[in-house]
Amino acid sequence: MLPLTGDFTLNECASIAGATAWRQQGFVSAQQTPAVQDALSFATPAAAHSAYAKLLSDMRDCSRRTRDYQATYGVTPDATVAVTASTADGTAWSRHWTGVQGISADGVQTNHVYAVQRGCVLTLLHVDEWAKRAAPPYDTSADPDVLRSLAGKLPAN
Repeated sequence: MLPLTGDFTLNECASIAGATAWRQQGFVSAQQTPAVQDALSFATPAAAHSAYAKLLSDMRDCSRRTRDYQATYGVTPDATVAVTASTADGTAWSRHWTGVQGISADGVQTNHVYAVQRGCVLTLLHVDEWAKRAAPPYDTSADPDVLRSLAGKLPAN
């Protein structure tokens, strides 16, 4: 865990304040697209829950924020964001948009964002699909299982 003294920026829509420590694990798909898992630690479960609630609020407005961001950088606003799953302690989103070169990955893409709050930890997973590195489309029907996995609640086989 690394100390964290400022806000943690998730994407163009959301930042998270109040975390005291941070751990990150990166992954790369067979198509060379990234995925990143972050674990943010808070002083108390209440502080972690408050950060999660703020994230939910930020993501509710993510389509508009992303479209404003695109317009500012001269990209035709086309962002759509949808909740793809939710559990008692987690939420998953899918954001489809044309990214902005130099700030995000450029070009048409879909970002899958997962957030789970358990105790003093808020775990985030961000998976990208880029149209220019086509792969079979990601099946969001598995998103409830991804949330349960991030929460450590997968049923035993």
